[in-house]
Amino acid sequence: MKALVAALACSILIAGQAQACSVSGTAFTPHGKKMSWAVVRLIDLDAPNSAVYTTADENAAFAFNGAASGQRMRLDIISPPTVVTGSHLPTRSVIGQSETFSCSNSQMMQDVHSEYDN
Repeated sequence: MKALVAALACSILIAGQAQACSVSGTAFTPHGKKMSWAVVRLIDLDAPNSAVYTTADENAAFAFNGAASGQRMRLDIISPPTVVTGSHLPTRSVIGQSETFSCSNSQMMQDVHSEYDN
């Protein structure tokens, strides 16, 4: 019985790893200018609390390695932190989104564009 449980646990772990994929791309303004150092969020729309973040490099390239496994994924560009009047807490906003995509391959290329020039 213990061997059966262990085998089942291993097969679930392997199946979970097989579905994970890596997502990479480039962050752009609406006019096609690369957004160096943009904060990019990868979100599984079926599990929104599982979002992961990264920062694009000097060439506006970003990558999430093995972080995705959903059927309804989206990339967001997040604004730099700003302080709202009357508060000391910095806030951020979504300034751009990719189309919804499925992450079923081992690697996925997906660019994201902001809604305004930064």
